Amino acid sequence: CPFVYVYNGETFEFTGEIFSGAIYPGLERHDWLPLPNLKPLGNEYQLKLANQVKEIQHTNLAELLVIDHPLGTSLLVDKYGKYQILKKPSPPKLARTQQDKDILPLIASRDSLKYLGDAFADPQQSKDTMYLSFDRPVNTSTAKLVLRAKNSFWLDYTFGQFFEQFGDKYKVWYEKQKKLSPEQQGTWSLEQGIPLSVSMKVNGKWQFVDYFNVIGPVAEKDVVMPIDISKLDSDTIELKLDFGFLFWEIDYAGLDFAPQEYAFQQVVPLISARDQDGRDVTSELTRDDKNYFTMERVGNEALLRYAMPAVRENYARSVFLHSKGHYEVIRDPKGNPDLAYLKSFREPGRFGEFSKEIYLEMLKKNGK
Repeated sequence: CPFVYVYNGETFEFTGEIFSGAIYPGLERHDWLPLPNLKPLGNEYQLKLANQVKEIQHTNLAELLVIDHPLGTSLLVDKYGKYQILKKPSPPKLARTQQDKDILPLIASRDSLKYLGDAFADPQQSKDTMYLSFDRPVNTSTAKLVLRAKNSFWLDYTFGQFFEQFGDKYKVWYEKQKKLSPEQQGTWSLEQGIPLSVSMKVNGKWQFVDYFNVIGPVAEKDVVMPIDISKLDSDTIELKLDFGFLFWEIDYAGLDFAPQEYAFQQVVPLISARDQDGRDVTSELTRDDKNYFTMERVGNEALLRYAMPAVRENYARSVFLHSKGHYEVIRDPKGNPDLAYLKSFREPGRFGEFSKEIYLEMLKKNGK
């Protein structure tokens, strides 16, 4: 996926990845990447998109969403493009794994400590599950789950090993995948535990709430999910986070109960965009259409320039890169595929089992 660098007042600083996991056209999606370190250069905001991995990257849209919000608040944009006002997220009072291991010290604050997964503690489990409990303030009907997280490099490695199973039929298989519907591809991904699923306990039963999209392994990202708690009759909110074996790393989890406040938001289109050869690619990135800016090789990049809106007095500002696109993973595996074996990946959860299998095999080879 494209890497994003922002001008921070002195140089271009790596910030994160966009539309991670959108490896087929059917998985193309909108993405809102926070740009906390973006600083103006004169009266402009500038950032760079870059291809630094073996992919063909197709970016459909790249505009800024600039939001001025009341002082004393922060905000994030959820995966549907709606801003969520935050004031003071509260850490969980309890945080435990499926094996009842206390992980609260790992996720209570943004620091160097992270939850890296614990599924391997039980040979029968091929997914990670985290249970969180929060105190519910009086007279609250909505909450906002805030995570600082990223995907693991192990997830990337697992995908690489999965692609290797197709041998010299990989390219044929990949072309077939590109023709599947977004619903088929999205359902398979969710069933395999690749996104991070969130459930809430209501009347003693776990109910699915929503999921967080793949973030990518290179940089952590702050993400938010609004949760309707109006049907709860308890003063405790219990959440469950599920994902495939070692697929996610979580640095922080909290709930914020701040009411929504009005914020001034504006979409800022490109002034110009030029690639590494100086070619004008502004039209490819201005609209959500079928006209893509494509970075075919490692080292391709583009410099994007935006006019900085006037700053409102007595307001804080948050800026997000709103992008949309997908990318193709370049692989050239060899050998004959085991078709019967590959059909097993149609079963829900099989990808997590595969992840655990290759992890245990690696430990065995290393004598552990």
